[in-house]
Amino acid sequence: MLDRSANTTTYAEDVAKLEISFPDDFLRQIDEAAQRAGESREEFLRRSVKDEVARNQVRLRQELEDLIGPAQPRGGNAAEIIREERDRHPRRPNED
Repeated sequence: MLDRSANTTTYAEDVAKLEISFPDDFLRQIDEAAQRAGESREEFLRRSVKDEVARNQVRLRQELEDLIGPAQPRGGNAAEIIREERDRHPRRPNED
């Protein structure tokens, strides 16, 4: 029998809860895959969706690069410049 119980969980960050309907046979397959992965249904679905979103972002980046070419470096070494500038000046006695 499928587990359709609701658990109350407290999260450290804001989260949205979703209600998704799946056919029972598909839900059984999800539960079996989650069990094989050693995850709860929620963990399995969250990871699966996260992985698919990441793959989608890679595809989108590739499509953009195909249209406009790869990203070009534009500097972006501000932290290094600040560090070098800071290290050139001696510390004041009241700074630790």
